Amino acid sequence: MGVENLPLIPQENMQSLSQKNVEEKEEMITQCCVCHRVKVSNRWKLRPIKPNDKITSTYCPKCLSEEDSKMRDRIAYEEQLQTD
Repeated sequence: MGVENLPLIPQENMQSLSQKNVEEKEEMITQCCVCHRVKVSNRWKLRPIKPNDKITSTYCPKCLSEEDSKMRDRIAYEEQLQTD
């Protein structure tokens, strides 16, 4: 089936779908996958998570820096093993 044969979605439905996506993103809670702190107004704080909360995971700046350092150390170690 070509693109020209796909049914069109009415403009008013597109707007409501777009608005729904924005509302869902606003409900998402960003949580660090290492220390479990939650991002609140561009700050990372310990905060309880409720069972119905929608969570997305990432690294907070502190944990990202620590994980980056660990990865760089591991890469250097692996490279050293290859040259021996």
